[in-house]
Order: sequence, then structure tokens, then C-alpha cells
Amino acid sequence: MSASAANPLPTPSQTVGPFYGYALPFPRGGEVAPVGHPDTITLHGYVYDGAGQPVPDALIETWQPAPDCSRAGAPRIAAARPRDGAAVGRDGVAFTGFGRVPTDADGHWAVRTLPPGGVSYISLAVFARGLLHHLYTRAYLVEEPGVRAARLAGRRPARHADRPERGPAHVPLRHPAPRGGRDGLPGVRVSGLFSPGWAGSAAEESTGDLAFLQALLDAEAALTRAQAAVGLAPSEAAAAVTRAAADATRFDARGIALRAREGGNPVIPLVADLTAAVPADAAPYVHRGATSQDILDTALMLVAERTLDPLLTDLSRTERALARLASRHRDTVLPGRTLTQHAVPTTFGLKAAGWRSLVLDARERVAGARAALPVQLGGAAGTLAAFQAYGGGGPGGLGERGVPGLVAAFARELALVEPLLPWHTLRTPVADLAAALAFTAGALGKAAVDVATLSRTEIGELSEGSGGGSSAMPHKANPVRATLITAAARRAPALAATLLGSLAAEDERPAGAWHAEWEPLRDQLAWPAAPPVTRPRWPKGCASTPTSCANTST
Repeated sequence: MSASAANPLPTPSQTVGPFYGYALPFPRGGEVAPVGHPDTITLHGYVYDGAGQPVPDALIETWQPAPDCSRAGAPRIAAARPRDGAAVGRDGVAFTGFGRVPTDADGHWAVRTLPPGGVSYISLAVFARGLLHHLYTRAYLVEEPGVRAARLAGRRPARHADRPERGPAHVPLRHPAPRGGRDGLPGVRVSGLFSPGWAGSAAEESTGDLAFLQALLDAEAALTRAQAAVGLAPSEAAAAVTRAAADATRFDARGIALRAREGGNPVIPLVADLTAAVPADAAPYVHRGATSQDILDTALMLVAERTLDPLLTDLSRTERALARLASRHRDTVLPGRTLTQHAVPTTFGLKAAGWRSLVLDARERVAGARAALPVQLGGAAGTLAAFQAYGGGGPGGLGERGVPGLVAAFARELALVEPLLPWHTLRTPVADLAAALAFTAGALGKAAVDVATLSRTEIGELSEGSGGGSSAMPHKANPVRATLITAAARRAPALAATLLGSLAAEDERPAGAWHAEWEPLRDQLAWPAAPPVTRPRWPKGCASTPTSCANTST
């Protein structure tokens, strides 16, 4: 177009294609539900690029069955005549089942629709510049009894009886995956591409970003309730904060993460968002008297509690399986090996009993760490001075026990331990977790390396039963579970070293030592709790030729 052209049409911002007629927006493309329908819900969200910046002019398409499970509103006319899309049921009366909307300058999009019939999700597709292949995903809707939240595929929708009434479902989408391997799913911190032992496990859910965000919100709500219990906050304010903090999906985890760069931790932007989400009369009681480390440390302990409880159950299951294995093979002879060479005979039952002994030791250590998980509450410099000031300068404003009464109330609200002292730089709880989890990974790793070694083709004394395949050699049955357990065991010492190194934390609150703990602790919690690690398929004994054990032992 020449520079002298009069009133030129705006140039489309979508410069990477191909984009065809069927992928153009059309009038009222976001009005899927009939106007005024009592069951209307709003599904909305954002599209971000790999750097976390909003993507304007992207197109979001939605498809779903009608509430009666019928197929309604296929966009045939829109496909043929994109400029006349209003003919596709956009009369405000019919339910169309299909929506198409562009994102605005902030990357935001919204569709008004009805809950789908027969399924718990709405299908989504994203068209955007730089996206050579359309992104397809699903928005899952939780009904209790109506729509409570929307989740992208990859997260099991959580159910809570005390969630507030239905409202807009918020679905953040990203293209392509942000740098560092993150896939943009709200509750999953990575896609699991390089962590097959962890992907899809309960630990993936309990240690994901959404789980941490919910733990932070739970800590904030519990602190307000504890202050109400000792007279430092109105009960109405505590109830309001608790309601606002009940559902982490209502908060933008990615946005909080990006804003956390300014203050060095996610609590600061979260507090701003939570304060904005409560009524004005409750806002002064959000985070009152606390420091960021109080909330984040407490949230870490909550995540640990929610991850360790299933881990302890799995360790007990593993111990029982090994006990049965040891009993069944108490007389199955194997060659004992020392320094890689045959020594004197032993039995497979004794070897399995040794594995069980390590699992019992691991369970004992994990149980001890779990029982000691404390809340954190010290205020700005660990003196709790702000809470005392809010209480009127004397113990009377804080109950009979003064400030300790508040700490005890905080611990009761979360079913965690009341600490003797604030532990901002006294990192015993984290060090105990690191040691227990590293030992657990190593204990399971001992059994794994034995299984992998004895399942070698030239030894053939053990097998996993159903091994993994090979991309090049279909005849192989690789000991995949033992391999994944061994990988976790080899990573654990380095993670524990970082956490133990943070014991040397300076002053009353450290710069860097505390921050260095977050990711290693999450990794340590996630890996030992993954199913291939805690629930491996233990070998049933010798390989398919029982005489191989006796033959080699002679």
C-alpha cells in the first residue's frame, strides 16, 4: 500500500499463517449461550507467549455438546462465508456449541456458554502468530453442583464442598511453552517430558504450582483466622479472607510468578491479589503482621504434609510386598557377590529382607519428619513485635499466653506443629526433610540397582516381569522401573546438599539461602513419591528358568 492512500484499512497483525476463512472472527462469536439463560457461565483466560507476554489478536475456538448432549451449532456457514458468521445461530436464542473470539491487547478472551452435556470439559483451539500448528486442549469444568473452576487437561479437577458459587472460569493458555520447559498448565510446573517417573503421579499434583499457590492461600487464611481467635481480627474478616483464598484457580499463577521478580518471592504479589479479592473492611487483615517468609515457609510445610502422607502409605505398601517376597524366597539360592565377583551362596529371600529393612528405615525417617512439620510465624525480624503491637502493647490483647497464643492458634488452624522459636534462619525442619527424603530415595535405589544388575542378560537371576521396550530392538525387556528409581536416587544427594547448605543462613532472615531451598525441596518431595519409585513391581524371584539361580551358585 502506498503512503498516499486515503483511509487505508488496518493491516492484520497475524503475519504468520496460513490462516483461512474459517479462522476469522465473526460477529458475536463469543455468544454461545442464549441471552439471559439462567445457566450461563463465562469461560475466559489469557494467551501468553514464551516470554510471558500477552498475545493480542490470537483466536480462541471452543466446541462442546449442548447441555442435552446434542451436537448443536456446527459452523458450516461461517466456514463458507466468514464475513456472514452471524447466521450461525448468533440470534441470541439458539445454543450453538461453537465459539470463536480474538484476544485483546492484554491477551484476554472470553466466551459465554452453557455447561456441556455428557462430558466435563470444553474443547479449545488456539490460532496465533508464531504458532505453526494449532494448539488444542481442553478446559475441564468442576460441577458442585454448578461450574466451579476450569482446568486445562493434565490436572484432575479438585472437589471442595466449601467453594463459592459459580463464576467465570479462568483458563490461561500459552504458546509456545515458556522457556525452561514449562508448559503453561496452571497446576503443573513442567510437562514431564524428561521426568517419566514423576509425570502423571499424585506427587505431580501435590507439588505443582497450583498446589503451592493453594498452600500459600491456605496459610494466609489460617493466619487471619488465628488472629480472629485471639482477638486481633474480626471474625467476619477471617471468614471473608477464607472464602477468597479457597480456590487457587481464581488467581493467575503465571502473573504472580512474573511479578515475583520485583520482590524476590511470590508472596508479595499474591498478598496484593488476595487483598483486592476481599471486601474493603476485611482488606487490612490480610497478611497482617506477617512477613513473606512466614507464609512461604508455612506453605512449604503444608505441601510437604500433603505429599508425605501418601508417601508413607506407599512405603508401607512396599514394605509389605517385600516381606511377602522375602518369605516366598527364603530358600531360593543365589550367588553372593563381593567386589563384583562370586563369593559364597546366599538366598534371594535374604536380599529382599535387606531391601525391606531399608524401606522400614526410610518410613521411620519420613514419619519423623512429617510429625515435626511446623508453622512459621516470626514477623519482620523474628520477634513477633507487630502482632504484639496490634494487641495493644501487652499480653491482654493476645489472650492469656500473649504472642505464643497466636502461634499456637495458627498451628491449630493448619494441623501443623507449634515451633518453639521462629525458624527463619534455623532451618532444622527443611534439613530434616532433606535428609529423610534423600535417604528414602537411596534406600529404594539400593533395591533398584540390585534388580537392574541381576536382570542382565548374562546373569538372568531376576526380572521385572514386564520390562520396557526399545525403539530399535523390539526383543528387549528393559528394567525401566529400576532405571527410574535409580535416576531418582542419584539426583537426591545433590538436592539434599543444597538444602543442607542453606543451614548456614546469616542474620535474622537470609538473602539467598532461603530462596535456594524452594526448587530443590519441591524436587525432593516429588521424586520419591512418584509411583515407579514407591510402588515398583518387585521381581517375583528368579527369572523364567528357576535353575539359573542354583546353577550359577554352584
